[in-house]
Order: sequence, then C-alpha cells, then structure tokens
Amino acid sequence: MESLSPFFKRLKRIGIRLKAIAMDMWKPYAKAVCLYYRGLPLVYDHFHILADYSRTLNEIRVDEANKLEGTPEEKVIKGTRYLLLKGQEKLSLRAQERLWRLSCASSHLHCVCA
Repeated sequence: MESLSPFFKRLKRIGIRLKAIAMDMWKPYAKAVCLYYRGLPLVYDHFHILADYSRTLNEIRVDEANKLEGTPEEKVIKGTRYLLLKGQEKLSLRAQERLWRLSCASSHLHCVCA
C-alpha cells in the first residue's frame, strides 16, 4: 500500500480526475484505492473474476465430496471439476447426463449447475 501512496498523491496533485480504477483483485490494492479515492468504482478484469469463481466452485465441490465420503454420491462428485467449469452449451450428451447426476447428488452443487 505504501508503494501506491506516492502515485495517488501525485495524481491528486496534478488534478487528474478518475472515473474508475481497473485493477486485479488483490485486497491491498483495493484498500489503497479506497483510502485515496473513496467511492470510486473499482473495475476488476474478467480473468481474476473467473479465477476466483473457479477456486470457490472447486472448494464447494471438494467440501461436498468430503461430506458425502463413502456414499454413491461421492463417486458422482469425484472428477467433475472441469465439467462444472465448461459451458453447458459445449457439453456432449454424456457430459450433460453426468452434470444432471451431479446436480441430483448435492443440493449445493445443484445451485451451481442450474
């Protein structure tokens, strides 16, 4: 955050008015922006948004598999990481059936599959 301080101070000193700031999703960056430009919209790039979504989705999938350990539903969940990330319009008939079984196996993953 200290490294951004001189930059933001300089922007203010020379009178640059910002409408928004585009950045990655690192929290210290957002903190620094909020410190100097409170209320200014933050714009995150789609790569970081999708990466965060992918991580969260995988955590949910792993948690569900762990809760269902030793059950037939666990076997349905195992190995579906990339199935959940692929666009439904690109799924083969076999993959669509697998996704349907996955949504039936877990109510939390059903919300994701819908």
